[in-house]
Amino acid sequence: MTFNKKRVSALIVSCLLATTVLANSDSNTNTEYKIQLVKNCQVISEKSMNAEQIKAYIALKKEEDKMAALEHPIKAIEAQLNDYSQQIEALTAKAIQEDSKTLHINKSYLKEQEQVVAQLNTLVKNHQNDFKALESQGNAIGEVADNFTDLIEADLDEFDYDSLRIRSPLNKDKEFQCQRGI
Repeated sequence: MTFNKKRVSALIVSCLLATTVLANSDSNTNTEYKIQLVKNCQVISEKSMNAEQIKAYIALKKEEDKMAALEHPIKAIEAQLNDYSQQIEALTAKAIQEDSKTLHINKSYLKEQEQVVAQLNTLVKNHQNDFKALESQGNAIGEVADNFTDLIEADLDEFDYDSLRIRSPLNKDKEFQCQRGI
């Protein structure tokens, strides 16, 4: 088997260039993901995230996106849920009148209240699968978040900070708000 020296040299140079580009793009990615530690609304430390932390952060963001999608059906009925709750509260206040000497219960308002409660229960029952999906996704986010927290907290024990924030290509244009004492 014979090799053309020029061709082998070109292949070696191509491989070296590809490796250099990949190495540089990986280090650029790491510098785009930073953990900022904040104390009294001032950044007291900023560290680049390592590859494992970045991977965990991206996984967490993906789980958050799934949760946002699952919240849409619940947000669509949120006004109805609030309306039913307010109706129940108002009917309870009307149904049970009390002063220092007497307690008066108006059964007709209680009957109306039961009807509203039944409507609320029907609405919740019709969306039971949506609520279960949210609960399941909440558990999934919790596991991914715990993993992410474990990975970043190991590097932060030496610092006294109020909060931390992550700077990444996913939020680089977003301004962070800080409120002292919260």
